[in-house]
Amino acid sequence: MTTTIDLLRHGEVAGKPALYGETDVPLSDNGLQQMMSQVPQFSGAERLISSPLQRCRKGAVALSEALTVPMSLMSGIAECRFGDVDGLPFDDAGDKWPAMEAFWQQPVACPLPGGEPLAEFHQRVMDAWHTLLHDVKGQHCLVVTHGGVIRQIIARLLNIDWQQASVYQHLTIGYGSLTRITIGGYADALPAIQFIGVPPPAVYGADR
Repeated sequence: MTTTIDLLRHGEVAGKPALYGETDVPLSDNGLQQMMSQVPQFSGAERLISSPLQRCRKGAVALSEALTVPMSLMSGIAECRFGDVDGLPFDDAGDKWPAMEAFWQQPVACPLPGGEPLAEFHQRVMDAWHTLLHDVKGQHCLVVTHGGVIRQIIARLLNIDWQQASVYQHLTIGYGSLTRITIGGYADALPAIQFIGVPPPAVYGADR
């Protein structure tokens, strides 16, 4: 049977613009609505796996109830940890701003002070991804996670160099967006990306 893995980024958070990694910022009411608006896409889902951080977990609990599917947590799909600037509002960055800019331009060569090195983050996500592939084979699984995690998975599947800043600067994975990956039910089937970063339906009708 075909394996379907839906990667749903958590919705908007109740916090000022910042790099939110391990900082456990809450999900906003609008963020929850963004996630719930994707429910029609998950018809037939059999299980749900979520990052343990509350911006994912709160929406995952609501989705699990709406879809009547079991839910479990996976620590390996938590967001990258951004060290000294994790959760620090950009407006308050002060003398830490140059380090943040250097990280955005060269994420491997210029790691954030006290942060999780990008190579370690990548390996953590890949380990979780391979575990996930094994555990949900032949099922339709909804995975509630973070933008950084989804970018790592997409980069691996498309054989893009995950060390390049362009992966993070130009690959948009918005709040509440959905990425779908399928794997055929035959020997040696390769993962196929059906779509990337489809926004929640409400976005289409919004003024821009």
